[in-house]
Amino acid sequence: MTDAWKQFRDFVERTEDLPVGFLVRAACKTDPGDEVAAAYEAPFPTVDSKTGTRAFPLMLPTSPEDPGAAEGQRVLEALQGDRRPTLMLWADSDNIIPPKTGERFAEAIGREKPKPVANAGHFLQEDAGEEIGREIADWLKAG
Repeated sequence: MTDAWKQFRDFVERTEDLPVGFLVRAACKTDPGDEVAAAYEAPFPTVDSKTGTRAFPLMLPTSPEDPGAAEGQRVLEALQGDRRPTLMLWADSDNIIPPKTGERFAEAIGREKPKPVANAGHFLQEDAGEEIGREIADWLKAG
């Protein structure tokens, strides 16, 4: 896990009222603005409604001994055997899960390197939504 991921995880662990919109804005390459941030906040109007959002990062295993690691390994093995066509896009400016991680993941499951999405951060759908849509549509048409 990257330092950015560890900082995020530590922040989530110690923050009861998670600022969802703020976190999305911070993880984008280009600030998506108040309206988009508010849309990410909307499903989580109370501290209690953010319980799942807070729990998710803390559940991700960071070592082979952690709960869920064995299940993750089984999923990885299943993906290695899956030969369906794959389109993998990866943000070129994602500090949380950087391109090298995407490349290692693709190699681990026997796929080509992910296609980089230029000038996109962790929430690449906000930074490059139209481009991603075109990439998917073109890929589907070609397949």
